[in-house]
Amino acid sequence: MAITSIADLASGFLANQVEKSNRSQQSSLARLSSGNAISQASVDVSALSQAISLQSQVSNLRTASVNIAQASSLLQVADGGFEEIGQALERLSALSVQANSGALSDDARKGLQKEADALFSEINRIASQTTFNGVSLLDGSLSQVDEQGAIKVQTGASSSDLAEFTIGDFRTSALFASPLDFSSQEAASQSLDAIQNAARLVFVGRAQVGAAQQGFDIAGATLESAIQNQEAARSTLEDTDLNDYTQTALNAVQAQASTALLAQSSRLKPAILNLLNA
Repeated sequence: MAITSIADLASGFLANQVEKSNRSQQSSLARLSSGNAISQASVDVSALSQAISLQSQVSNLRTASVNIAQASSLLQVADGGFEEIGQALERLSALSVQANSGALSDDARKGLQKEADALFSEINRIASQTTFNGVSLLDGSLSQVDEQGAIKVQTGASSSDLAEFTIGDFRTSALFASPLDFSSQEAASQSLDAIQNAARLVFVGRAQVGAAQQGFDIAGATLESAIQNQEAARSTLEDTDLNDYTQTALNAVQAQASTALLAQSSRLKPAILNLLNA
């Protein structure tokens, strides 16, 4: 084989190496600059598909986490309403005990009746006006398990991951069969029974709200764990590996070496030809 042919082959090989090193370096730089190991779909179609699926699930889970936080806030507002109603009932109970005494004058009874009526109206106001984002909570609007009743919350990535809860009616019309009457000792005794029954209903309703809130707290913690795990899985597939820094430096060295050899080869070829012609 002629020396010139050997030189041409060597030059061609070095040129290919330069091009290969440059492509590898560009690919590494693209990954490093974007922070994404899959800078193009052609790099790894399977990994890209998995990463997109995981990212979609993570996005859905984050939205579900917001749903849970909102539901928890709603239940906290409802719990606050229950607490106020409970305090009003506690005061009514004390008034009824005070009214259940034969030593009271008519004027004293009228005073107790006036305060009881005010508290009765306050309970009704609290139940009617306790709302969250325009949703009435304690007036019976959420007491039915149907499309118009129960609160339904998506707590996962799938539309089937639903939790629902109801809150009963805690207006005075639902808690009491009739207005409280302190006009006599006997009437006050009957009113006390009615107040105690209302207090039990409020306790049960508040306990149900507390149980629902605990459930959402657990669901929220579970979601956070799922989000972290799926983010880690997505990161393994998609995020740039730190080894790319080393690979980029190696590609740069190889490209520089190949370029230098190619340049030297180009200079040697005329010199060899001159020697042969001499």
